[in-house]
Amino acid sequence: LVGIVVLPFLIRWLGDERFGLLMLIWAIQGYMEFLSLRLGVALVKFASEAIIKGEERRLAHLTWTTTTLLGALGSFGAFALGIFALFPFTKIFHIPPQLGNEARVALLLTALLVFFEITSIGFRGLLQAFQRFDLVNLVYGVGGSLRYLIALVLAEAGYHLDIIILAFLVIQILQFIIYFFLCLKISPAIKSMSLELKELKPLIWFGGWLSISQIIGTATQYLDRFVVGLLLPIGHLTYYATPVEIVNRLGMLSQSVNRAMFPSLSALSKDQRTLQLYASAMKFMLILVAPIVFIIVFLGQDILRLYIGEDFALKSAPVLQLVAIGFLFEALGSIVHNYVLALGYPDAVAKFHLLELPLYAGLAYEFTKGMGIEGMGFAWLLRRILEASYVFYLLQKVLPQNIHTLILNGMGRALATIGLLALFIAIVSWTIELRLLVWVIVSMGMMGYAILIWSKVFNFAERRGLTSIITEKR
Repeated sequence: LVGIVVLPFLIRWLGDERFGLLMLIWAIQGYMEFLSLRLGVALVKFASEAIIKGEERRLAHLTWTTTTLLGALGSFGAFALGIFALFPFTKIFHIPPQLGNEARVALLLTALLVFFEITSIGFRGLLQAFQRFDLVNLVYGVGGSLRYLIALVLAEAGYHLDIIILAFLVIQILQFIIYFFLCLKISPAIKSMSLELKELKPLIWFGGWLSISQIIGTATQYLDRFVVGLLLPIGHLTYYATPVEIVNRLGMLSQSVNRAMFPSLSALSKDQRTLQLYASAMKFMLILVAPIVFIIVFLGQDILRLYIGEDFALKSAPVLQLVAIGFLFEALGSIVHNYVLALGYPDAVAKFHLLELPLYAGLAYEFTKGMGIEGMGFAWLLRRILEASYVFYLLQKVLPQNIHTLILNGMGRALATIGLLALFIAIVSWTIELRLLVWVIVSMGMMGYAILIWSKVFNFAERRGLTSIITEKR
């Protein structure tokens, strides 16, 4: 949320070219995450089993074996990225000559950041295995917010990207240290560093298939920015990346839910309680995300106009609307994907990603070449629909009772209520010219939506559970 608020000011104070360069560096940093080989997720799965069985010695072996391997992979990534920064970086991309040295230094600092980021994944995974998501989210959330706030302060003061990335590096080092000491407090067994080579086999088997998905998935995730950067002037990347970045920040919601659910899904597997947990998560995600998506789709230009400005809104609104629809499929598909992994089918997902990448690359190239950033946004939407459809098909094949459980859990009523909300917002936004009145009426409609969800979609147990949570918060 901090990032969403800060973005327009960063664009204004950094300028289109520097902000576009920052987006490109973040994309490169995102690509480097493939080096983790998804060992963090593998650690969560197997460490959760060790915790349930009380195997403290194995827990220490798993933690240090994983973290040591991650450190080696992070070192390799930092070295490779440093070489890339010194030589071909500014030549491959359309970096203006006056930003050449600044871009190289910024990417060199990012290389150091990558080492600490990848190595810290092991400690973060251990905390997740203990289901201490409060600590993980606190460190991750505060670190992410500080990045944006410090970038804002430095940009307003006139500092360039190299100093801003240096500040990001300091924050990442602090996060690494904090994760380490939190792990020592939660699990004293890891105080003695011990490696066990036999633990590599299950970690690499599970993480290996996940790493294929990660490599392809990361390439797919950031491919859009590279295609826009290669085919269009660097300034166009700002108009494309900003709405995508806004939607990606909203994606933290589904990521938090999936991280919290994965240990429980892994431990219980095909138990009926797990299926019920999955169905409830799907319903809650749909109820929460769909209204946000509808508001962005029908009122996205208003949002960007207030958020950044009229000219920016005209250029970026179509992209924002397309990726918002894609976000709905992504949010629901991520829960299904999470369950498929917990059931032990990372290979099926990885094989799909291998087929998906060339198809998406071709669509992205042709659509961007023919329609500009709007074409890239449409390709992004098609990818999300395809991914969600496949994992849902896969889960239905593994668990034929999937759809039946969703219907029994009230998914049909939720879809009907959400359909009414979409129709209501569409009619109001298309028929009323006074924008302030539109927002007032839509707000009233949202209140009616909440009442319908509470009374017609939630069952008694869900209403009682939510009431208990609200009471405890007070």
